[in-house]
Amino acid sequence: MRRVFGLVVVVAFFGVLVAPDADVMMPMEPCQEGRITAYTGWESGGACSFGAWNGDTGYGYQYSAAPNEDFYDHARQCGVCYELVGPAGATRIIVADMCPISGNEPCDGSMHHFDLSDPTFPLLAEESLGIVNITYRMVSCDVEGNLKIRVKDGSSVWWLSILVFNHRVGIDKLEISENGGSSWTEVTRADYNEFEISRQPGNELQLPLIVRVTGFTDDQISIDLPAIEGDEIIDSGSQFPAVPEGYGGSSNQCCSPQDEFTVVYEDSLGLGWMDGSWGTTNNFAYTQSTHDGSKCIQSVINAWGGLQLLNNVGGPSDQYESLDFWIKASQAIDSGISVWLDDKVHVTTPAVTTSWQLFSFNMTVLDPDERIFGFSVQNGNTALTLYFDSIEFVIDPDAPTTKECADGVEGGTSLGISVSPVYALCAFCICCLILASSSLL
Repeated sequence: MRRVFGLVVVVAFFGVLVAPDADVMMPMEPCQEGRITAYTGWESGGACSFGAWNGDTGYGYQYSAAPNEDFYDHARQCGVCYELVGPAGATRIIVADMCPISGNEPCDGSMHHFDLSDPTFPLLAEESLGIVNITYRMVSCDVEGNLKIRVKDGSSVWWLSILVFNHRVGIDKLEISENGGSSWTEVTRADYNEFEISRQPGNELQLPLIVRVTGFTDDQISIDLPAIEGDEIIDSGSQFPAVPEGYGGSSNQCCSPQDEFTVVYEDSLGLGWMDGSWGTTNNFAYTQSTHDGSKCIQSVINAWGGLQLLNNVGGPSDQYESLDFWIKASQAIDSGISVWLDDKVHVTTPAVTTSWQLFSFNMTVLDPDERIFGFSVQNGNTALTLYFDSIEFVIDPDAPTTKECADGVEGGTSLGISVSPVYALCAFCICCLILASSSLL
């Protein structure tokens, strides 16, 4: 009994020591769909007034983003971190700028959009694509040290401007108190991310002030401001606490990139698919005698012409077990037709009839490369009309997961916990002492 008691003490002791790791970027919302582009000239700072990324008020790394104007929400997104997952990988960014609607079609608000600092885009997708759909979610930032404020140059008791930076979670509001915390005045946030308040002569700010910053998680940090000195950076002495697991309906499971590949045609070309056919006239909204839905593809193919459908992003071949589609012909083709992926092996189908029939081509037969970017269908030297419907790459139920977390983001098997090495050594010593005492008894 004594030995069991000793073990329980140590387990309880370790239970106290285990805590959320503040350096882990915790998810703060479920995975969502968004879009990315990239821009240059971000190095010197943007709409959030942080200045140069490596400056005194900078965010310290080169992976930043300018969300579209509506998403930016009058600077509410400034300093917020997001995990982005694209077809080539995952990373995290911090919001430091804004992408205006005017002159920027991708930032028109039709989808949450991130215009990325140009070093960031290749971490998520091939640069040549230019614009790509991704998956994203808000995460806590991997900041070092405490939350800080900068009192803007020119500030006084008649006009005060404060920038908040180096914060783990987004800033919900900033308030000041002129009476030791008995009452609070919320300060207006400008579109350029400065919190500003003006006073008329005779009603100037009464010093000392207390500045109170509230984060998205409703946690608060207070900073004493005994005097107003322009261009002064003040360390708050604290940081917002680590975000708890499950915050905002989030999951510690990683996000998957958007699937713009699996469905090739279902009443219309799937997202990301385009026509690359040759010697062929295609009608992608043919409505007569469809197999599924209300539309199918009618391909009027010249001799040696072919239907070719392309996807610039491509799909990982290890995710699929087959390429399936329904087909019929204007006249029977006893010798079949040729089907192939990209520039790989040509596979000849069975006879094509004038009635709808399902063709399924196993990946082992089509022999794709690591990534598939399209497929082609070709007849021989006879002109004819083919009809296609419900074209898809069938997902392999045993395929490896496509879920991916950015480095440092809580997800997968990571538990996001840490134990102080000193405390762990103390616990080990206590365990040894208890076990030794138990054995003597």
